[in-house]
Amino acid sequence: MEENLAVDGSAERRYCGLVQLGSGLAGAANWQAIVAAVSRALATIDAPSPVRLWGLTADGFVELARDPRAAERPPIAQRELRLAAEQETTTFDAAGPLLVGLRATGTTIGALEVSAGAESAEFLTQAAPMIASSVGLLAAQGVGDVVLEPRSAGWASDTASVMSAFAAEARRSLDHDRLSAYLLTGDRQAFERFAVATSPIAPGEGAVIPFEDVGLRHVVITNEALVSEDLSNDPRIVGREDRVIARAGFRGLVSVPLRRDGRPIGVLNFVSRTIGYYRDEDIPIAQQIADQVSAFVENLRDQQRMRILARQEAAGRERARLSRDLYHTVAQAVPMINSIAGDLREKLASVDDGAVADADRIIELADIALADVRRAAVGMSPRALESHRLDELVESSLLRFQGTEIDSRLTIEGEVAGLPSPVQRSTYRILEEALSNVRIHSGASSVAVELTVDDGLVLVVEDDGVGFDAERAGREDGLGLEGMTERAREVGGTLSIESAPGEGARLSFEIASLSDTATDFTATHEELESTIDAGGSLRAFVAERNHLVRAGLTRILERAGGIRVVGEASGPEEVRGQILRLRPDVVLLDEQLEPENPLALAEQIHATSPRTSILVTARHAVADETDLIEAGVSGMVHKDVDSSEIVDAVRAVANGARLIAGAHSDDGEKGGASPLNGRERGILALVAAGSTNAEIAEELFFATKTVERYVATIVGKLGARNRAHAAALAVSRQLIDVDGG
Repeated sequence: MEENLAVDGSAERRYCGLVQLGSGLAGAANWQAIVAAVSRALATIDAPSPVRLWGLTADGFVELARDPRAAERPPIAQRELRLAAEQETTTFDAAGPLLVGLRATGTTIGALEVSAGAESAEFLTQAAPMIASSVGLLAAQGVGDVVLEPRSAGWASDTASVMSAFAAEARRSLDHDRLSAYLLTGDRQAFERFAVATSPIAPGEGAVIPFEDVGLRHVVITNEALVSEDLSNDPRIVGREDRVIARAGFRGLVSVPLRRDGRPIGVLNFVSRTIGYYRDEDIPIAQQIADQVSAFVENLRDQQRMRILARQEAAGRERARLSRDLYHTVAQAVPMINSIAGDLREKLASVDDGAVADADRIIELADIALADVRRAAVGMSPRALESHRLDELVESSLLRFQGTEIDSRLTIEGEVAGLPSPVQRSTYRILEEALSNVRIHSGASSVAVELTVDDGLVLVVEDDGVGFDAERAGREDGLGLEGMTERAREVGGTLSIESAPGEGARLSFEIASLSDTATDFTATHEELESTIDAGGSLRAFVAERNHLVRAGLTRILERAGGIRVVGEASGPEEVRGQILRLRPDVVLLDEQLEPENPLALAEQIHATSPRTSILVTARHAVADETDLIEAGVSGMVHKDVDSSEIVDAVRAVANGARLIAGAHSDDGEKGGASPLNGRERGILALVAAGSTNAEIAEELFFATKTVERYVATIVGKLGARNRAHAAALAVSRQLIDVDGG
């Protein structure tokens, strides 16, 4: 640790500054306390500096507070403050003040003016979301005489960015692959997964997890740290939440209590993918970090809750406004439609009985549409479920079938009164959409609604109507399935449709566990697991004997986005030892790392970690195609290619493609020069592996249109008829070879 501090003392000062700032903001009750907290934090970074806080009002920026209070400060033009508030980066001028825009929750709320150096500028860029949240919190509480008027800012920061900055600084003291904070709820009967920081950040903040589902409750009960060599088979760590983390590939763990006044309020976890990474000697460092940041983390959670509530309230008001506007528009149109249809009916009364019936049907459908829009406008109001229980609204929804040819049946089991508001809203709106489909589209003679509430929730709407092609309907508009699916996902639920032409339809909305939907901003355990497991990135290992080339490859991969270099080696023994522990997705293997037998090391890597793809980097041929395949090599790339081709090759082999059929000779590629460049070969490899253009775009972080242009170019270069023919030609010409397994 001392060596790290000597190497980068500024990073340690920024870390200490963040901790001190978080503690200061936690107790801030007015504007003056905020600027004082900022001033004290800056003293640990650079040097004491005057600080001035500006708030954004309807009349422009006004000064809220300064520290020291008696400090003389030159005037600042409104234009400069506005520019600082609108820019994503800190405005720094060595000849003038440092201006930092304060942004949170999709808005800009003000600016901070500081007379400080460049090091403080970097610190304040990280700290700005925390300061903005504190300002917004006090503004929402009506502190002071100034009424702030935040403006929209799509690039605003959030809690995740703050935790990411903290995790990056904490890593310098105690390395980790995952940093997470779990805080006890107010009744101490559950944990709230407050934050998860990995590389990249994994979402999941806000999920409320039963106490017994977290094996690390042991840390809270004993108020003592815990070190685990492998959390996947540690008998002390047996909760459902812990199994999710273990399945995602995390092993080594040190968990310490977060305390306020000596009492545990949660846990802070440092997790590594490496078994046995942490030892008891790491506990003092981890506990020191936890003790320093307890107030910081608790303050962030309070600010996050306030921002989420404000965002939900604003969204609810906007939905209600839109629904009212829609209702008024339809309410004006329906009488006109009915009048025209009535006139048409009178004109055709003595001519065409069928046309009269059609006119009556038009009037009936218009009245139904108006009633539906009116009901939606009422249901969209945030007050709708405050004045009625969900079961009452469900019963009311079925009243529309009275007097019609459709018989309705309702079954409710369990207690619905205690359901979280988001669950009630989503359930009601899904039901409304489903019943509208039954009445308008189904041609049914009966509909049955079943609502069951226990540990989870199940809503079933079933009719005996004409049915439809469920798979096709899911891809088309008209039944509102996409909207219902989105509502289900918002509360961690799932929506399924069972139907076929002539066989009626059955819609099912299910939430497996209501404990995971206690707030509007939850993430399911499955989402967390898939996010952590995939992490949006490939895990690469660079084995290269030349340290300059190794450093270059590492930089190329990490700057590409979506690729993380988890290890490096300059010799075969290092490779053997680290592959067993790290098990990366892809290994870039230097052909000269073991020159006597270049493929022996590849064979050992493949045997040790069969799921790891091996991409050989070479200057000349190392073997023929058969030998490469038998050694477990997935791809081969020449060291003279450009950086984009290296990245494309890594992604291609990780996706299952083989790029070894065109192994290089001293004169070029086997079979003559390829008409395709490296990027085109990488895309073609994904095409041959069965990926669609959209899937390739997601894999390579391209726009779908960009991939379409590449595929068109590839088809033209190869003289192919279409993309499938191009893939076949590429395989036959040994440009690529996709592993069928």
